[in-house]
Amino acid sequence: MEGIGLINVIVASGSRFGASLSAHGQRLAEACVTMRKPVENGLSLLSRPTVLLRYFPRLAAGYQDKPAVNELAMSITDNLTVAGAWLRAWCAKNGRSGV
Repeated sequence: MEGIGLINVIVASGSRFGASLSAHGQRLAEACVTMRKPVENGLSLLSRPTVLLRYFPRLAAGYQDKPAVNELAMSITDNLTVAGAWLRAWCAKNGRSGV
């Protein structure tokens, strides 16, 4: 891809990374992440069940209130490996921060 290249980044406590999202010249979202510390056991981040909502609306006229898919699903993982996970603090455009 033109305009996208590899860069050297240092991932250490206090490292900051940022991103923004735009469409048609309009900025939609902005975020930044500050690394706090490496996670000692990366699997502990995923040791609880993960449930997600699968929702696919119909776009045809008269069917918007009848989605093609609207269900809860549980993520099940086998032989999971986590490497290089970090705890982070985040900040939003308005300056609020959290963990």
